[in-house]
Amino acid sequence: MERVVFVKCRLSRGSFPTEAAFRLEAPFGGEYLGAVPLHYCYTPDRANIPPGKLSESEIEGRVVALVVGASPDAGNVIRVQLPDGDVYEVSRDEIESSEGQRRVPLKS
Repeated sequence: MERVVFVKCRLSRGSFPTEAAFRLEAPFGGEYLGAVPLHYCYTPDRANIPPGKLSESEIEGRVVALVVGASPDAGNVIRVQLPDGDVYEVSRDEIESSEGQRRVPLKS
């Protein structure tokens, strides 16, 4: 069963005004980099980030994701699909529930 969650990340301005670049910590070291539509990005207190708010400097944020399963390699690692379409392995410590959120977009 897929579940909507927030993944902790660092956000900065993307290539387009309606896009954000994200940086996620990989569970075994390193990091993942990518870009997602801005309407999937939130502040740590779950407020939407309006176009033009992000700069080249990174800020702490959250990106919406779907949990697609547990990693077979480690008990504390789960697989999530981000709005860029890719599946990433992230630590459970980097995941927050979307419960109580009024509206979480699932499609652009």
